[in-house]
Amino acid sequence: MDGSVDLGRWRARTIDGGQLHLDGGAMFGSVPRVVWQRCIAPDSRHRIPLATRLLLLEDSESQRIVVIDAGVGDKEDAGFRERFDIRLPAGSDEAPLRRTIRAAGVDPEQVTDLILTHLHFDHVGGATRLDAAGDSTAVLPAARHWVQDVNWLNGLSPGVREKASYLRSNIEPLEGASAPAASAKARRTGAVAMAWSTKVSRSAWTPLARTSSSRNPPRVVPKRGSRPGDSPKGAMEGGPGRVRSRPEAAPPVGPRASRLNRQPGADGRLPCRARPARC
Repeated sequence: MDGSVDLGRWRARTIDGGQLHLDGGAMFGSVPRVVWQRCIAPDSRHRIPLATRLLLLEDSESQRIVVIDAGVGDKEDAGFRERFDIRLPAGSDEAPLRRTIRAAGVDPEQVTDLILTHLHFDHVGGATRLDAAGDSTAVLPAARHWVQDVNWLNGLSPGVREKASYLRSNIEPLEGASAPAASAKARRTGAVAMAWSTKVSRSAWTPLARTSSSRNPPRVVPKRGSRPGDSPKGAMEGGPGRVRSRPEAAPPVGPRASRLNRQPGADGRLPCRARPARC
């Protein structure tokens, strides 16, 4: 029993990509430590162990073999590995991702697709390795790599809170210098996947609907890092902002507006009609 699951023509199973330790508070968010530490005990640096499990899918009707996510990898220096207490699959003869795939009884050269759920270092780091010249190169060069177009662009220009998780050494080598950038239309509409000569594809899995009407006009929501004086027009054209189809709240009218517009008297108190009924 290998824990595999049959999904129609596909056979799916998890494979061990190693382990790392991350801050428990960051992982559990608003859940208090006194609650989550009952489930998993942190170490002296408040970190908890996390497994980087990958998914291996094999198509029974073709030669297609798909791997989902790539783990952390071994490109980073000793300080990085110690900070996150990274533990990789046993062996050192080849890249950790290739060792993991081979341990599952599959030749890494036969993998046709590598799907990256997102580009945080613990999901994409293992897709590349350092060559003899110290350059970051793809671990599975024969496979087509897939990622959401929106996440690709976010990974290249991350916000302040995520920039530590998006490392360019993990992302840029997958595209290659000759790969064309996504067109403005593809970014705006969430077009179909783009296949490049470098075998990297960006797919908009969840396109954003940006419809508008006279009754529901678009509203510009500033992006992180935008300035108060940025032009809404620039935001609609790909500048610092994005358009959402949500109308502004209508200003209060009638008795409520009259009450809200009343001014306090000399004693600093509102007229009784403007205060709640219990006054």
